[in-house]
Amino acid sequence: MIDLTPLDVRKKQGDFQKALRGYDPQEVDGFLDLVAERMETLVKETTSLSERVGALDERVRSHDRRERAVQEALVTAQKLRDDIQEQAQREADLARRESEAETILKEAESKLTDYHRTIEELERRRTLFLGSFRRFLESEMAALTLEEKTVAATRPPPSAEGPLKAPPETAAPPPMPPYPGSPTE
Repeated sequence: MIDLTPLDVRKKQGDFQKALRGYDPQEVDGFLDLVAERMETLVKETTSLSERVGALDERVRSHDRRERAVQEALVTAQKLRDDIQEQAQREADLARRESEAETILKEAESKLTDYHRTIEELERRRTLFLGSFRRFLESEMAALTLEEKTVAATRPPPSAEGPLKAPPETAAPPPMPPYPGSPTE
């Protein structure tokens, strides 16, 4: 098949042989058939290309929609990433505060344990002191009892004359004057 251009058609006009009444009708008819076939092919190609352009336009629109969807997904993913980072920061802060609280609690428990040990030590010392003080008092009581027995052994037995009078040096001291501001009788 021959490809025709508008220039070919213009050149062809001078190639027709002249007949009595003008161009040779068979050559003109052949050329017109050729032009018609070519135009039919061009119309079919144009239609096919128009359909293809429509399909490609639809694909472009589809790709545009997908691109927008991808962009929206990307924005959503970025927001989600930011939210996750914020949540991770909050969790890290919470973990740090919990760690600090655990440290404070351990320190408090340690101090409490130290206080219990101190109290136990003080109670042990108190028990030792009370035992020592009791032994001291018992030894003093024993010494006092011994002193009383010694005094009683050196004292003369009571006479039948009556009760003994206290010697003058052991007489009761004179009464004390009242304390200033104390109630008087």
